[in-house]
Amino acid sequence: MTRFFILKEKTCLEAYSSGEKNGQPALLFLHGAGAHPIQFEKQLKFFSHNFFTLSIGLHAHSNNFKDKKYAPEEFTLSKMAEDILFTLNQIGVNRVHLIGNSAGGLTGYEMIKKAPEKVLSLVTFGTCPRLTYPFWMVKLISRTDKLMLQRRPEKYLRFAAKQSTPNSAVIEKIVTIMMESKHVAHLIRANIGNYDYLDLLTNLTIPYLIIKGRYDNSINKCLKKSQNVFRTNKNIQIVDFDRSGHFANLDEADLFNRTISDFVNSIDATSRSNGAQ
Repeated sequence: MTRFFILKEKTCLEAYSSGEKNGQPALLFLHGAGAHPIQFEKQLKFFSHNFFTLSIGLHAHSNNFKDKKYAPEEFTLSKMAEDILFTLNQIGVNRVHLIGNSAGGLTGYEMIKKAPEKVLSLVTFGTCPRLTYPFWMVKLISRTDKLMLQRRPEKYLRFAAKQSTPNSAVIEKIVTIMMESKHVAHLIRANIGNYDYLDLLTNLTIPYLIIKGRYDNSINKCLKKSQNVFRTNKNIQIVDFDRSGHFANLDEADLFNRTISDFVNSIDATSRSNGAQ
């Protein structure tokens, strides 16, 4: 596993790679708001034998960048998608199977809008395709995050993690991961309260798998509101994880890895079959 950094004007990314480039689509993992690319350490190791695998951090999501000053407009979904696409171009990756957690999934939606030729398939977990919070609520959430992450970061993150998983070991892992990016969590949260990707999903033509964690209560309520879109588009499928919350790759790592592997391999098999006809 190799760590590297992407630095350009108003873009600071920490990223990890494993495996060798072989001309085939890479696996790209994207974490959520306030997390860190090391969240996918087990996936980087598991998939390295068969895929060039990437876990690219969202803008400034690293303790290495904590001393810089940032503005909310640096953390829009559009800007973060452009950051990831820039990184893929820099390292010579043409196509990816994209796996996104929470805001990482939203960034994936934006990447499909901007460069659909780059994304061969999509997997999301902990991602809500539509939110319509009022402006004052988004502002309140962001300000609360900023205040609490400055005053009592570990206590606040542990409280949040307990709402995300019933697994005590995973709770501590989440706290450790999110301490890496506590300086910017409020800035990205200020940008993800109002959006709508249902039209994108209605017309989506690539395979899309939604991993639904049993204990991811707020996301599951959101997914329920979008179920008509999921039922209508035959490219979308949902799989339930009975012992997972918001961070399925941490809660049930082995099942998560097998699920991703089966999904991606089925796409590759279909592509080979179609190419032979």
